[in-house]
Amino acid sequence: MEAYVSGSAGLAAIVVGNHAKLYKVNSTEVIDVTINIVHQLFSSNDDVLVLKNTNKSQTIKKLYTEKNKADCLILFLSLLDDMIDFESKYPLIEHLNDIFDKDLEAYDYLCNVMFTRPLPIINIKSILDDSLLLNSKVQSLLSLLFNSQDQIKKCNELFNSICDRRKLSSDKSSYVEGILINKGFFYNFGSKQANNHFLQTIQFELIEKLKNSNIDDYVNFSSCIRTEFSSLTTVGSNEAKIHLQEIEEEGHKSERKKTIYQAKAKKENNKDAYDRVQAQIKKIREQLRLRLIDPAKRMAHELIESQLKNGGNEFAAQSLCSISEYAKKLNLFELQLEWSLLASEKAPNDYRTYGHIADAYVNLDDMNEAKKYFEICLKSIDNNHQVYGQTGLARIERSRGNFPRAMELIELALDGGVDDSAPYIFKAELLRDQGMLKEAFDIYELVSRNYPELGRAVCGKAAVLAEQKKFDDAEEVYRFALKNYRSSEEQCFIFSSLGFLLARLGKFTESHKLLDKSINLSSFEDVVPLLSKAKAFQMEGKTKEAEKVLLKTFKGRESFNDVIEQLLDLYISNGEISKASNFYTKLKEEMKESDIVQIRLSQLLKEQGEYEDSLQIIDKLKARRPKYILALNERASILKTKEKYREALLQYKAVLEINVFDRVANLGVQAMNFAFNKRVDEKSIILDINISNPKSIEDYQAIGELGLVKLSIGETENGKELLLQVKNSSFKSLHARFNAALSLAGLKLGQDNAALKAVKKSKNSVGFIQKAVIYGMQGKVNLARESLKQAEHHHPQYMNKVIEMVRNTYINAANDAIYSQEDIYHEQLKVMLIAA
Repeated sequence: MEAYVSGSAGLAAIVVGNHAKLYKVNSTEVIDVTINIVHQLFSSNDDVLVLKNTNKSQTIKKLYTEKNKADCLILFLSLLDDMIDFESKYPLIEHLNDIFDKDLEAYDYLCNVMFTRPLPIINIKSILDDSLLLNSKVQSLLSLLFNSQDQIKKCNELFNSICDRRKLSSDKSSYVEGILINKGFFYNFGSKQANNHFLQTIQFELIEKLKNSNIDDYVNFSSCIRTEFSSLTTVGSNEAKIHLQEIEEEGHKSERKKTIYQAKAKKENNKDAYDRVQAQIKKIREQLRLRLIDPAKRMAHELIESQLKNGGNEFAAQSLCSISEYAKKLNLFELQLEWSLLASEKAPNDYRTYGHIADAYVNLDDMNEAKKYFEICLKSIDNNHQVYGQTGLARIERSRGNFPRAMELIELALDGGVDDSAPYIFKAELLRDQGMLKEAFDIYELVSRNYPELGRAVCGKAAVLAEQKKFDDAEEVYRFALKNYRSSEEQCFIFSSLGFLLARLGKFTESHKLLDKSINLSSFEDVVPLLSKAKAFQMEGKTKEAEKVLLKTFKGRESFNDVIEQLLDLYISNGEISKASNFYTKLKEEMKESDIVQIRLSQLLKEQGEYEDSLQIIDKLKARRPKYILALNERASILKTKEKYREALLQYKAVLEINVFDRVANLGVQAMNFAFNKRVDEKSIILDINISNPKSIEDYQAIGELGLVKLSIGETENGKELLLQVKNSSFKSLHARFNAALSLAGLKLGQDNAALKAVKKSKNSVGFIQKAVIYGMQGKVNLARESLKQAEHHHPQYMNKVIEMVRNTYINAANDAIYSQEDIYHEQLKVMLIAA
């Protein structure tokens, strides 16, 4: 359905074929007209919008929004008209404020338009101080316009100069101007909020919009806009960098007052002012949650301007740090950086602002810039700032896999004698990374004694106990925490942690109850309970339910890497490659760049047979993060898929040099040994697993892997017993992974019916190959051919040989068999070990 909307005319027309229904603002009447009448009615208006694939409610809503925009523009221009007396302007102001309160989009539109050209300052000044304007959006806009006229003039002159030099006609210039107005270009530059990231976005937008226009060489024109306007950017500009260098040269001698805004407000009995600021911050957060970034930035700018006028730079910086932290929680890292940089400009002697900047750079994976700002924190005379800087530098080394250096840095932080739990918690997490669980537990124990109010330390103890396979003890500690830490935030975290632990133990009914409680207590930005819920469903083999939770979580949280990664992992591990591909394609470009999403893309390409492209992605990651174990194991997986077993073996061994306990690498080494016809070492698979009394999904996974190893060394009975343990567990997600091996064990033991039953419903390549072997042995050539055809539809390169062996032996059956049954079994086992 197509519709036409004009705000200035107050009309909307919904077209169906050669007829249309006409709607008017503030009228319930609907008029049937022909398409010719529609064209006549709308041809004289220059603000007509054409809506495609719309419906009645969307069209009517758009009509009232466009009407508000048109009214706002007329009212505001009338407000600036010196021919209208002051008393007549009062109703205009009241009407404008009413519209702004109800329709933020209209306010944004007016801002974008009014910053396009300079205005007579005297007209603004004449009404700016009127008491009727006090604390209104009209006052904020007028004040901003009054203070921005010089900048607006610069932007207007620069834009006109570019158009003149490019010999653009007035129509073409107006067309480009319209695009820029809609993107908030002149407002952002006129109010000195534009940064280089914004300018880059504008360049891409212009290229996209102008490619079908009559503007010659539109790509260079768009580039010219970016190049020439870069001199007018503020946040992150050369001036800001020079300012930062000047601060460093001065040695940061003057330390910021330590009294924060809240304390001062209370001390001066000015609680109203404090509450007003908090209310504005709350509104900014609401806009961010709705992904209304431009309105949020506009509201933030108004808040900061107000604070600069009434409270001082340090209070403005405090607010900027607060909203930048919230942007971080929403994974809006570019915005976190922008507001953090602005905070440091407003309060250059506040070292906490540099910590916020460093943290933003860490989140953006720019470790060199992060390191620079963490080092600035070390120059503070405040020990807390120094400890934060030292811990930040340790964070960088940990992310690079340089654990010894990270430990040195965190020890330096602890040597400062600061009364802060954060560096201790970081040290415990660093020890856990290296498998030093007892030492990590001792640190958590120390923190829980010294900071008894800190529930996180108690939960840290429980997490370590779970890693040590002391599941009963871990559960007991979590339940102790539930009784003693009662804030909703702590309860949310504990319910989620305990619920996920129970899911790992296969206690799904109780797990889901606890996870639901956690979800009910969680905030919008805390997605851990939802992701844990999806993981629990996935372990249970309920992939549809897991997908439903993840898709619901993703809606409105399109910038959350953890959600994106888990959805891709679910699709890929479930063999739903087309779904994974479609989901990845629709992601925003900036979300595709994170390391974990890049790894999932590499896995996706590997599943699609694009091995070189897959490997290229991982090699780029490896060059930047040479000790990133997840990427290194994936690299080995690609190499073994390409049948480059010797290179894969070397890569797995390199992982074990970083972490000798890594299970993926240990199994990978044994799989490669089997590929080279070497004896497999089962001890490297067992590690700390209690085979006689398995409890967790990790236990059963290791038992399944050990079952495969037992088959490979000829211990078929033992291998089958282990694989049956997995089959009889509640972890249906593992069944598909090991059913083919269980079937093979049955076949080797002469249990043909049990062998077929184990893979009857299998939907992966290994299972289809196993079915083809069984049917072939039974002389059911057509069924064998059909199963092999399904295996061939999509399979990795290392399965080629076994597929060929099965085809030649059972389907193209010659009189003299080329391969013995044992040859086929051996090749199948190699494939299963590699796939595992």
